[in-house]
Amino acid sequence: MCLYDKRSTMKRNLKEWIEACRQGDIVSDDPDLLSDERVTRELMRQWDRVPETRDESLDPIKRIVWNRISGQLSLQKAQVRMRLYRRLCVAASLFIVLLGGYAFLQKPEESVRCEFSTGNQDKREVLLSDGTRVILGPNSRFGYPERFGSDERRVVLDGQAFFQVAPNSSAPFSVDVDGVQVTALGTSFEIFVPTDRHCVETILRTGKVRIDHPSADGSATESHVLLPGRRLTFDRTTRNTTVEPIDAVRYTEWISDTGQSFKNERLQFILPRLERWYGVEIRPDEGVLGRGDRFTFKITDESLDHILNLIQSSSGIKWQKDASGCLYWLY
Repeated sequence: MCLYDKRSTMKRNLKEWIEACRQGDIVSDDPDLLSDERVTRELMRQWDRVPETRDESLDPIKRIVWNRISGQLSLQKAQVRMRLYRRLCVAASLFIVLLGGYAFLQKPEESVRCEFSTGNQDKREVLLSDGTRVILGPNSRFGYPERFGSDERRVVLDGQAFFQVAPNSSAPFSVDVDGVQVTALGTSFEIFVPTDRHCVETILRTGKVRIDHPSADGSATESHVLLPGRRLTFDRTTRNTTVEPIDAVRYTEWISDTGQSFKNERLQFILPRLERWYGVEIRPDEGVLGRGDRFTFKITDESLDHILNLIQSSSGIKWQKDASGCLYWLY
């Protein structure tokens, strides 16, 4: 028998084998595959690719063909499953990212907080995420969130700072100063706390602010609305509040000046700011503060000793300091 006739015979036997598998007379690795006409066509196509052979046995060739087809179909199934798995992974990842972004946007306030401080004769400016401009005075600390929430803007201050608040009626801007809260809506103001923290001063240049502080007996919270050109002072010891008219622009000139300027000011106003500027403690006698002397001068890079000598020469108020240079007495 020639090779062509032998191959034709093998092909007829293969068709018979396929039909037997369909009828259940032969058990295959995956009988369901043979129920599809596409499998039959693929099986015959693979058969045509089998090399010519002189082997009289058809079974090994049938098994080779079947293994090739079964393996190819299994690979195709695996590839389909892998593509589907990858698509599901991408969809799940995208869902997680979107869900995380939604949760982030719903946070009332970003958890990351920032803080910066200043030293002697130092000033620093920071622009907050909402556009609010803050100028921090000497020897002061300021804390704020990296990003504000949608319904409030809260910061913390210890020392001196000037605020130029960006308007946002849906998110009030408030400054916490050790139990005293100053709330503003689109305004510019200064807060000053002496180093001994016995009081909190708020000076309003523009707009309107509300100051909330403990009541006299400490059982409740009292509120005061401050108008431009006014200074409110809350005394922590007596818990009394005083409001007085001032030249707010002149009192806040330090934000644009290279130093500190005082024009016809009393020592009650000057000494706490000298303490902040130089990072020292100044203890005046009661008689010194009661004299009513007023002074006009400007500080740039002069030493505190030089400034106190000027005060002494113009008023007769004497001073001395301890060995460390951190404590001064006026008498």
